Amino acid sequence: MTRPVRDHRWLSRVMAAAFPGTLLIIGIIAVIGRLFHSQGRPNDLLDQYLMWMGALLWIASFSTCFLWRSAARAWCFYVLANLVMWGFFLLAGLWPS
Repeated sequence: MTRPVRDHRWLSRVMAAAFPGTLLIIGIIAVIGRLFHSQGRPNDLLDQYLMWMGALLWIASFSTCFLWRSAARAWCFYVLANLVMWGFFLLAGLWPS
C-alpha cells in the first residue's frame, strides 16, 4: 500500500503560478495580439481567440506548477519566463506608441 504524498509547499507553488504566471500569460497574449494586429474589439474573431486562449493558458499554468521539484524552482521558472517574454515584447518594439 502506498502512502499519500504530503507536500506542505503546495501553496507557494500555486502562488508562483498565480502571480508571475499571470503576468506571463498577459505577456503571451500581448505579444500575439500585437504581432497579429489585434484591435481590441470584442466581436472580432482574433480578440475572442486571445480572450479564450488566456483562460486556457491560465489553467495550464496552474496545472504545470506542480511539475517542479520545489517551489523555488517553480518561482525561478516563472520569473525567468517573464523576463524573456517581456524582454522580447520591449526589444521587438511591440510596445504601443
